Amino acid sequence: MSVREIVARWLDAAMPHRQGPQIGRVLKFNSGSGENTENAYSARVRVLRPGSLEETERILEDVPYSPIWAGPDGTGVYAPLPVDTLVIVGYVEFNPAHPYIEGVWGEFYQAADFKPKEFLITNGTTTITVKSNELRLNGSNLGGLVKVKQLITHLQRNEQFLRAIQTAIETASNPNSLLAGLKPSAALKLGDFSSASNFENSKVKHGG
Repeated sequence: MSVREIVARWLDAAMPHRQGPQIGRVLKFNSGSGENTENAYSARVRVLRPGSLEETERILEDVPYSPIWAGPDGTGVYAPLPVDTLVIVGYVEFNPAHPYIEGVWGEFYQAADFKPKEFLITNGTTTITVKSNELRLNGSNLGGLVKVKQLITHLQRNEQFLRAIQTAIETASNPNSLLAGLKPSAALKLGDFSSASNFENSKVKHGG
């Protein structure tokens, strides 16, 4: 008796109903929060025949799928599987009573345009790309996000200057009093908008 036959007999005796990984098609992905069976992060999956990928009659209900990351109090990163996604269904200790989704079957999805040394998050329309010391939102053809605090400070300086001029005009009774009223505003510091770098976060880029 060969070693293969010995191992096969041992497995038959130890795990007579064992089930190795299978390919399945997502019929529905459950939504909602919580830990109960009905609302768990799981999918309804139809098992396919190996090789041909023909549908079988076997349907698995509420097959768990691991989030990309999960923490306490509902925190985490979740990417629900679209209907018709082909997945690899594994079984805990090869027990068919305890299926779980190992991941997406690699030959049957269209990859996004990702590059080495970057982390990409996309839903097909909106894309967030994290590169070394840079964050891109839907592209990089436009400048970074506005530094709001600096922008407000410079706008407030110009507002103060304009209000001083407005007050001088409204209260002046003649040209001489107008000049006298305008003179204090000359000492006010104006906001400088000559350089975009004063208000741009250069580490963040975005598309149009």
